Amino acid sequence: MPRRRTWRVWWAAGAAFVVAALAADALLAHATAAPKPAAGIAGASLPFLDRAVRSLADHLQDIGWAPLLAALACALANGALRSLAWREIIAAAYPARVVRARDIFRATYAGIGLNAVLPARSGDVVRLYLAHRSVERSSYPTLAATLVPEALVDIVLGAGLAVWAWQAGYLDAGVGLPQLPLFEISWYARHPWAPAVVAGVVFVTLLYVAGHVRRFGQRVWAGFAILRSPARYLTRVVPLQLAGWCMRIASAFFFLRAFGIHAGLAGALLVQVGSSLGTLVPATPGGIGTEQALLVLLLGGTAAQDSLLAFSIGMRTALIFLNVTVCAACLASLGHTGTRELLRHARAHRATANATSAAGGGS
Repeated sequence: MPRRRTWRVWWAAGAAFVVAALAADALLAHATAAPKPAAGIAGASLPFLDRAVRSLADHLQDIGWAPLLAALACALANGALRSLAWREIIAAAYPARVVRARDIFRATYAGIGLNAVLPARSGDVVRLYLAHRSVERSSYPTLAATLVPEALVDIVLGAGLAVWAWQAGYLDAGVGLPQLPLFEISWYARHPWAPAVVAGVVFVTLLYVAGHVRRFGQRVWAGFAILRSPARYLTRVVPLQLAGWCMRIASAFFFLRAFGIHAGLAGALLVQVGSSLGTLVPATPGGIGTEQALLVLLLGGTAAQDSLLAFSIGMRTALIFLNVTVCAACLASLGHTGTRELLRHARAHRATANATSAAGGGS
């Protein structure tokens, strides 16, 4: 496809995204299934984890097991769809290589499972390591770059839902984000320039490295191959990711039902907002603690605080159990059992491969 035509397609796709976002915002503005939270609900938010665990123990006998199993099934389907989308992106970067869906599924869930129990998204290192092992003659710069087009739909939809929640008043419940008693959220809300500065420094650094280390730059650029073929991206990647988001929303809906909270579609969407904001700054495994506080804030008008705390910690506990179980099965099928050894091996292998790549040779 000629370069000019490629950019025309991307402009059209961007315009379509804007129109879709405006339409979704207009529809969501009329969502009334979940009432707005009561004023001051976040003022009684400390300490979240202790109260949440006690509330979960008190509500165990009331859990609906059928909707809970449905929620877990939807969550598993979301992970599978995400892995298929990533597989398409990697296949575009390596058109002459064999990229097996089962290998990328194992790599994806290894990352998801380890991120559920380890801070700072340590599981992503293992995710890239296993993908590197499964794709012959692949490189870490290319595989790491594929995570950018994979995240585009998440960024667009996640940001759109956050804006909707803010405009609809769900994030203004007597206590705004800068006053929320959580360092991970409140500090960044009071200093919005900080993430912009960090992102700018990282971007400039990548441009500098790509410009001065030609081979490294070429390998990073290869990871964006799917974006140079808009039709393939829009037909093979975006539908899988949208389907994954549908599974995420369905999973949240069933989790709410399992804990007796009837918040409808709006409530399920607010759960996604809380989960996204909770993992925005990965200070804790899976954003636990932060997510519970945000869900109490966002869903404050739908149920009693104890019920919301039981739901939030119960949902996170069930997801951790699912993700760690699938992760363990994936690693066992590859012959790995020790998490620490695997992380050490992955980091050492990645550092060696990156150094070799920057020098102009190897993988």
